[in-house]
Amino acid sequence: MSRPSLALAIGISALVCGVAATAQDPALVTPVIELVGTSEIKEVKAHKVFRGGDAEWRPADPLTSRGLVISIKATFPADVTADVEPPAVTLSYSTSGTWHETSCLGVSASARPALEKGAGWFLRDARGECLWRVGSFGNTVEASFLFEVPPNISDVSFMYRGRAVLKELPLPWK
Repeated sequence: MSRPSLALAIGISALVCGVAATAQDPALVTPVIELVGTSEIKEVKAHKVFRGGDAEWRPADPLTSRGLVISIKATFPADVTADVEPPAVTLSYSTSGTWHETSCLGVSASARPALEKGAGWFLRDARGECLWRVGSFGNTVEASFLFEVPPNISDVSFMYRGRAVLKELPLPWK
């Protein structure tokens, strides 16, 4: 390859990479996330089932795990479609000095106390997937997310696309 051709190829490559780097991918935008509250799912303590949509959730061991609901309000930039997919949401926490991360078991399209009677939940299906996405016609999404955690957790962080967006969450049972 001649020098002028090589220089042109490098220039075009830099231009293309520069444009790609400055373009805003809506799927990668992190909204401003505010904590609305946390709550515990108490209905499942006596081996009962928590239902949502066509699925249900029961703690692996009611003595060593519980349901933790994190309710949030997420505000996206005005030019980005406001929606949150459950696979993008995880919870990071510590137990006895060891860090763990757990994925979302279900979502409710409401940030009001998520355990109220009639709150619509969409839980993981038989394949272990919770594909229901929470969206809004505006740029704000309010939702609640269900996680299964042990009772002795500390240093709880709400993660969005691998980034801690809410740290030191209060736990309802402490």
